[in-house]
Amino acid sequence: MPAHHNLTIRIPLPSMLPAEAVIQMLQSQSPVIRHRPLVTRYEKVPVPLKSVVDDEWFLETGFKITSYKVYEKVTVAPGVKKEINFPAVLQNIPNGLRSRAKAPAGVRVWSEWLVVPRPEERWPGEHSAGKLGGYVEGDYDLVETTRVETSRMLMPLVKGQMETAHRNKVHKMLDEAAQRVGRAKT
Repeated sequence: MPAHHNLTIRIPLPSMLPAEAVIQMLQSQSPVIRHRPLVTRYEKVPVPLKSVVDDEWFLETGFKITSYKVYEKVTVAPGVKKEINFPAVLQNIPNGLRSRAKAPAGVRVWSEWLVVPRPEERWPGEHSAGKLGGYVEGDYDLVETTRVETSRMLMPLVKGQMETAHRNKVHKMLDEAAQRVGRAKT
């Protein structure tokens, strides 16, 4: 029986970064793949229609479904690296993006990134400090929700790597969106 782990990351958007710019960055899809720490390359491949139609993860209200083959360089033993590849399907949805990936060794990952209005109450943790700034009324948050499924034996390794990688990835994606906004203003 596989083990499951859920991760939610909520990062406030700074007031100078419009929500629409973050949504556009997400829906361009490539930053979500490119900012994964182990990715060496990726390529578009035909969408596996049957697996998408039969998968409740993908939304009927979504649009633009794209499939990729993702290549990563992973450490299999100390000093030994190997390139692996796996399919990932991404779907643009209102206010964000969804993805499903099936990595080797039975690792399956479902992720969703949404730009949502910031709740009125203040959230603890990353929201009160950091380079992305504090609270400004009316601002938005970027929320990533990820679920990973793998064997009980692999879960401790996958969980530890996933949490750090996903937090770093979200910050890199927001940095990219801010750079795009900065270039558009000049």
